[in-house]
Amino acid sequence: MQQDLTLIIIANESEAAFYSSAGLGRGLHRLSEISAADFADTHRAHTKPMGRGKGGPAGETHEYEPKTSDRRLSRENFSHHVAEAAEEIWEAEPFTRLFVVAPPRMLGALRDDLPGSLTRNLAGDLDKDLVKVPLQDLPEHFRGLIVL
Repeated sequence: MQQDLTLIIIANESEAAFYSSAGLGRGLHRLSEISAADFADTHRAHTKPMGRGKGGPAGETHEYEPKTSDRRLSRENFSHHVAEAAEEIWEAEPFTRLFVVAPPRMLGALRDDLPGSLTRNLAGDLDKDLVKVPLQDLPEHFRGLIVL
């Protein structure tokens, strides 16, 4: 009987770590990590200046904010890099399941960016920021969600 090998992504808007678990009693093994600081496009602000428009009858002008904030752009760009790294790791090992942990907005961005090969094998997710949690304390957060 083949054992399930799970890839676990734990990320937030600035860091991501990748773990593997071979099942019950085998624990977690850290595979790699990446940081938003490693990628120039995660810190790029809007390239277009804020817009200007004419206001009321007196003809005053006002500036308006871009539709997407710099923070959102950074999160989406980093999410793309996390998804690419996850795909490379997935293809290098015989993983059978994927589990993703991230704060709600980052989790949504990751769901959008993960390729089909990973989303088809998504066993679950958790909307928490566990990036700074020590390795030995992580299994407690997954109790009832995933077998480690």
